[in-house]
Amino acid sequence: FKEDFLLDAYEPPEGFTGLAGWLLVGPPSSGSRWHFDPWSTAAWNLLFEGKKLWAFFPPSELGRAAPPKVEAQLLGGLASEARRFYAAPPVLTLADVLGTPEADSLHWVMQGPGDLIFIPSGWWHCTVSLTKTSAYTRNYIN
Repeated sequence: FKEDFLLDAYEPPEGFTGLAGWLLVGPPSSGSRWHFDPWSTAAWNLLFEGKKLWAFFPPSELGRAAPPKVEAQLLGGLASEARRFYAAPPVLTLADVLGTPEADSLHWVMQGPGDLIFIPSGWWHCTVSLTKTSAYTRNYIN
């Protein structure tokens, strides 16, 4: 980038209890497991370097039904909304559905350097880094 656009970003007012952002750096085959973001937040992810494959699954009318072939495991969290994470590593989870009819219910995105991905509130998603990657992501209350 010719200029540092993050210099124009500003922090919320003092006392705001929003979520911080994260700098994510990972080797090939790293990534995130299937999840939806907490507290009904939305998020964005800006990739600086590398290639990342995303899979998205929309919220269902049944609430937060898990994507195909994903087995939910609840971890402790706030009593009002337990956090859900999944046992299978992200590469294996994606490989299990590629080339199957279940893959048609997923939305696939290939992210490259400079691409900004928006993750809507309530959407399930997981990622696999196809190369070494570095990215910045931030959640916000929609």
